[in-house]
Amino acid sequence: MLILIRKTRLKNGKVIDQSDSELSTNRVRVGSGNHCDIQLFGDDIATNHSDITVIDEGHLKVTCRANANLSIDGKKLKQATVTLGNWIDIGSHKIALIPPPPGFDASIQVNIDADSQPSVQTRYKHELRLKLPSSRLWSYVLSFVILVNALIFPLLHYLQPDTAKTLQSFGAPSDQIWSTGPLSSPHHLSGLVDNCNSCHTKGFQKVDTATCLSCHADTHSHFPANHPFTSGTDSCQACHKEHNEPQMLIVQDNKLCIDCHKTPISKIDVSGNTMGEMDAATLFSAGQHPHFMPTLLQEKAGEWTKNKALSTQEIREESNLKFPHELHLNIEKVGKKIPDSPQKEALICGDCHTAAPDGEHFLPITMEANCASCHSLDFDDANPQRNLPHAAAEIVRTYLHEFYISQAAQQRYSKPQESARRVPGRDTSARCKNQDPLQCGGVWAKEEIERLFSKGGCVDCHEAYQEEDANGDKQWQVKEVKLNTDWFPTARFSHAAHHIMSADNMGKESCASCHDAATSKLSSDVLMPKMGVCLDCHEEGKKDTAKDNIKLQCIACHAFHNFALPTMTAPAMGDGK
Repeated sequence: MLILIRKTRLKNGKVIDQSDSELSTNRVRVGSGNHCDIQLFGDDIATNHSDITVIDEGHLKVTCRANANLSIDGKKLKQATVTLGNWIDIGSHKIALIPPPPGFDASIQVNIDADSQPSVQTRYKHELRLKLPSSRLWSYVLSFVILVNALIFPLLHYLQPDTAKTLQSFGAPSDQIWSTGPLSSPHHLSGLVDNCNSCHTKGFQKVDTATCLSCHADTHSHFPANHPFTSGTDSCQACHKEHNEPQMLIVQDNKLCIDCHKTPISKIDVSGNTMGEMDAATLFSAGQHPHFMPTLLQEKAGEWTKNKALSTQEIREESNLKFPHELHLNIEKVGKKIPDSPQKEALICGDCHTAAPDGEHFLPITMEANCASCHSLDFDDANPQRNLPHAAAEIVRTYLHEFYISQAAQQRYSKPQESARRVPGRDTSARCKNQDPLQCGGVWAKEEIERLFSKGGCVDCHEAYQEEDANGDKQWQVKEVKLNTDWFPTARFSHAAHHIMSADNMGKESCASCHDAATSKLSSDVLMPKMGVCLDCHEEGKKDTAKDNIKLQCIACHAFHNFALPTMTAPAMGDGK
C-alpha cells in the first residue's frame, strides 16, 4: 500500500514548514524513536507510541502500545478507528486521514507541534537500584567487570573477530556496546546492524568518505569534483550524521545550503569551465533568491544542446513547432466533439498533457497520441481513407510519388473516372491522357509536395525549407521538432502534491493559475511560471497573513545530489584518469 505522509510543523499555531514523504507499507509506526515513520516529541510521547493501520481509503485504525494513549475530543483511548477528516490527538500533535492524491492508496496529515522538544525523561527512562553492599572489594569487582565488558571484549571484537564471535556465543558483549545510538532506518541492513566493522574500518576514527562510497558508488555529486569551494565539504560526515537520534540522517535545515550560497559564487561545469556567477540565496523571498532560469533546448549546426537561460535575456523556445495555445483553448475556434451530441466542448490542458508516473513531469507530446484525434493526415479528396505517414520529408515524398504514379497508371490504363480535387473546376480525368504514367505521376506528386510544404499541410505545424540534393535539385525538408520535457532539471516540483495531476484536475483554470497558456499565440512562448507565482504561497518572511503561506526547506525543491553531474566516485576532469 502506497501512503502519502504530509507533515506540517506549527509554532504558536502558525505553519512554519511542510514536507511530503511516501511509504510503501501497511503499518505506520508513530513515536519519539528514530526508527519511527512519524517521529513526534514530547514528555507524553513514548519511544514506540502507537501503530497506524490504514483499513481503506476512508478509515484508519490507531493502536497504542503499553503506557501510551491517544485522545479524541478530550477522551483518552488505547485504540480507535477514525474516518476521513476526523482528528486524533497524540500528545500535543494531531493526526488525520485526508483524501489521497492520485497514485496513492491513502494520505495521512500530521500537524506537528514544533514547541514540543525531545524528552530525556521518556526516551532514556531508566532506574538504578543499587543493592550491592558498600564494600571496597565489591567496588573493585564491579569496576573490573565494567572494564572487561565495556573495553576488553569490544576491543577484542575489533582486533580478533573470530575469537570474539566464540565469546559472544557465551554471552560476552561485542563492540555494539560502544554505539551512541541505533542506526537510522536506511542503514538497517543485514551486515550493517550486526557488524560495526563494516563501516568503522579504522579503529577510533570517524567513518571516511571512501567507506561510504563503497556502498554508495552510484550517488551523484552536488558539485563538480574540481569545484573551487570543495575544501572541507567533500566528506559525507559533513552532512550525514549517523547514530545521532533524534536528528535524521539527512540534514534538512536550510543552514546546510545557506552556508555556501549566502554570497555569490562562480558556477563551474563538469569540465572545469566557469559558467558565470550564481546569485546569493539566503531564503525563498524576493531579492534574496535568484530568479528562475529555465533550461532551453537550442539547435546549432544540427546539434541540440541544453543551455540555462540568463535572467536578463528574452526567453524563447526553439522547438521548430507551430502551435498556438490560444487558438486551441478558444471554444469559438477549436472544440472537441461530445459523444452522441452535435455540440462541442472546449479543450482542456489534460486533453494533450498526460501525467508521467513520477508525479512531476508529463509524457512527451506525439502526433499519434495527442494530435491525430483532431488532425487528419489525409491529402487526396478522392481517397479520404489515405493518410500520409507522419515521418521524415524523404519518406513523405517517396509515398506521394508511389501513390500518384499508381493513380496515373490507373487513369492511363483503366476507364477514366472523374475525381474530386481541392481546386474547383479542375479536370483530372484527362490529366495524364496520352502521357507516360511514371512521368505524369511524378509531376502530379511534385505539385502535391509543393502545396504541402509551402501552402498548407505539413507547413501548418512544421518549419519547412528547401535544400539541394546530390543532383542539384531543390528538395523540401522539415526541421526536426524538439520539445522540452524538463525546464528545471536541477529543481523538483510535484504536480501530484499540488493536486494537478489527474485528467479531472487538469482543466484550463487549474493549470492557468501558474501557466498563462490562454494568451499564448506562439509555440516559442515559454510558459513556465516566474518566481513570483511560487512566492504567492511559499514566500518566507511574508507579512500578509490573510493567505496560507507554506514555508519550504531548500531541499524541498533542490535535491542535494545532482543527477546532471557524475557520480562521486568518478574522477575529476583532466586528472589523467
